Amino acid sequence: MTDQTEPAPLIGVVPLDEAFSRLEAAFHGIPSPKSHNFISQELADKVLTPSRRNIIEVLTNRGGLSLAEIATATGQAIEGVRADVQALCLAGLLCQPDADHAAFF
Repeated sequence: MTDQTEPAPLIGVVPLDEAFSRLEAAFHGIPSPKSHNFISQELADKVLTPSRRNIIEVLTNRGGLSLAEIATATGQAIEGVRADVQALCLAGLLCQPDADHAAFF
């Protein structure tokens, strides 16, 4: 019989004590699924605005792209994309290998 359990969500909300438990386990070498967790839904909603969710979806489906390509794919102005990408990088959700490109971690 195969395991039918769902993998952990890539982005989720977990209580602070669970986040600390996962961090402690990582320090002890216990692997965990790659994910980014918020400690409250309010914080997740503040960071993951609709335009930022759209950027993450585009990058998840297409890999690393230039900011111009993200703007075209999302229908956003390049200035808005640049600001959203910077915010997502600060939150640890994206990496920006140079000023004109972004990729999903």
